[in-house]
Amino acid sequence: VTVLVRDPALVFQPTPTFNFSLTENAPVGVFIGTIAAGYASYTIPTPPTCTLTNPVTVTGTRPANILLYFNLTASGDLYSNRTLDREVISQIILTVSCRDYRNRNASTTITVRVLDVN
Repeated sequence: VTVLVRDPALVFQPTPTFNFSLTENAPVGVFIGTIAAGYASYTIPTPPTCTLTNPVTVTGTRPANILLYFNLTASGDLYSNRTLDREVISQIILTVSCRDYRNRNASTTITVRVLDVN
């Protein structure tokens, strides 16, 4: 008898990529959205740890370290660390890398559109 153990891939849920929007001049610390990773077939004992990584794509004027503009918590919640101006930056595409308790990893992108209010 041969037993095959399939080790499922870490996937992002509910979609493989994430699209959020943020109003320009929103206050520092505003909640933008949640990134979730796991397995389609079962629940893992410890949620994956996710971090923002490079590369980052900016539509508009790119600041020196755009990763400082956002905070991704261990639970996958994304917050702003700075106020954004739509006339300077209109869209940011962030890369997120997640690693599970077995050291398996997966990456995805988050697109944050900065909405104009004036």
